[in-house]
Amino acid sequence: MPTGVPPGSVAVVGAVPVTTTSFRHWLPIILHRPALAGLGRRRHRFAAGQTVAFLVKAQWLQQEANKEGVNESALGRLVEQRTDGAHPPSGMTRADVTLQARLDIIAEALRERHRSATAATQAEAAAYYARHRSQFRSPAVRDTLMVVTHARSDALAAKAALARGERWANLARRFSQDSSALAGGAYAVVEGLQPPTLWRAASAARRHELVGPIEAPQVGGPPAPTYYLFEVVAVHRSVQQPLREVASQLRTTLTEQAAERAFAAFTSAYERRWRSRTLCAPGYLVPACRNARGGLARRPSGRVAHGRDPETGPSSVDPQRNTFG
Repeated sequence: MPTGVPPGSVAVVGAVPVTTTSFRHWLPIILHRPALAGLGRRRHRFAAGQTVAFLVKAQWLQQEANKEGVNESALGRLVEQRTDGAHPPSGMTRADVTLQARLDIIAEALRERHRSATAATQAEAAAYYARHRSQFRSPAVRDTLMVVTHARSDALAAKAALARGERWANLARRFSQDSSALAGGAYAVVEGLQPPTLWRAASAARRHELVGPIEAPQVGGPPAPTYYLFEVVAVHRSVQQPLREVASQLRTTLTEQAAERAFAAFTSAYERRWRSRTLCAPGYLVPACRNARGGLARRPSGRVAHGRDPETGPSSVDPQRNTFG
């Protein structure tokens, strides 16, 4: 556990210093990324915070890889494959590109290693199904021809026109203030989706029976009264998918969720562990530092002194690439 930052360094992770030389090398690379262009006078300070965080988290990853025994020869081979023929972006060296590839591959390897989870069993799938049966039920539906209007007088006029033999499509275009106006009057009343008053009326209606106008609030619509005049033309009953049809997908989903929980637990422990081993020099404090306490620390001689998280920035040199988020 470090007790102080060595001279000539901006931080130390475990026993490995993050040198001022590396900070000065990476700062202009991050500083000149387009994503920082709109920050004005805050640009330099923000970029400095990103640079410290990038270098600190690069050490986290590399030291974690060493701790977990990631195969160095295999890692080197993968880095070479990934960077073969790559042209460094402006301001970056071949070594910079190699470092980023190395960090990305380590992060991918650790993610794969710590996302492992035992496959969910049939019993676990059945238990989930029993607790969440409603998720596997399709709602009942009544297909209708309908006029939806906010004026009762318009609904009554449409009803009278139907009695004279006019077609639903014409009436919907003339009177409806809903999507049915564009669909020839077609309107699906879905259990649990439309207002309860409308669903009860539609589910109780016989096919081709003219119903309404009934008043019911329009879900998510304006507060004005809404009137429905409709005829049910088809009935679709609620259907419960049996366990046998969904068990395989359920097991896959539950296994994936378990893997994500395992990885989240690893990530949380990883960040706590390496933050506790990271000490930053005054003027170079970022949230990844053990001695960052929140708020903004005093900023000597133009250096960055962040207690807030400055780590959102350009994707090509992004401190977040060196975590598992």
